[in-house]
Amino acid sequence: MKYKIEIAVITCITLLLIGDYFSTFVLANGISKWILLIVIVVLFTRSKRWNRKDNPTSGYKWHLFLILYTVLIIGILTLLGGKSQVGISFYNPFFWIIMGIAMLEMVYSARKKDKGD
Repeated sequence: MKYKIEIAVITCITLLLIGDYFSTFVLANGISKWILLIVIVVLFTRSKRWNRKDNPTSGYKWHLFLILYTVLIIGILTLLGGKSQVGISFYNPFFWIIMGIAMLEMVYSARKKDKGD
């Protein structure tokens, strides 16, 4: 399977967000949030898509996908009636600041790469 690490990262992020938005969800209570966070960090460091030195275009696509996926999953969980326990929501200005910084960093890196070539 070509995208094993990426699918595992997305699964962990999804489980963390479900556990945050629906704290009474059985699966969310059965898996430690710290274990999921450690797995995500380990998988990110192993992912070739995250490492832009190997394939810069793939790294940007992966970064953009993660940003859009996060916004999408938060939107879906909100529509399903969930409420974030830690404050990750569209109403939190810090959420939009972090998303803006992530997008700016991605654009800046792309421009820097274009000027370097």
